[in-house]
Amino acid sequence: MGRDVDQRHPQTKHVERLAAHLRPVGGPSQLIHGDLTGDVLFHDRLPPAVIDLAPYFGPALFATAIVVADALVWESADESLVHELVAQEPDFPQHLLRALICRAVTDRPFRLDQPLRAYGDDAYLPAVDLATRMAGR
Repeated sequence: MGRDVDQRHPQTKHVERLAAHLRPVGGPSQLIHGDLTGDVLFHDRLPPAVIDLAPYFGPALFATAIVVADALVWESADESLVHELVAQEPDFPQHLLRALICRAVTDRPFRLDQPLRAYGDDAYLPAVDLATRMAGR
């Protein structure tokens, strides 16, 4: 297939770089929410409400990594968030790599009309740099 990928299988920026750092992870898989960011409503007097369920089967830490990936890419979260998680969960960088791959691959088909260079200023690049740096330790 190479670099000449048709519209049914568009190239996705950063995936090869992220995948190069993947290592096996352990831990049990379970039913998790795979898209929690933006799908929770908050109210001052009521408990949080999940408004959209995206069931995935995987490690619980992967669900956390997806929320963190979204926060880094779309919400301008500070990377200190990741450092705190790594201190508690040494496998977190591996889950973050997987979450960024998942997000990049599922996001790309919705942006086929935009050049591969980036969407805007490449929202993924700082998170990809962080994840690959942490996974390389």
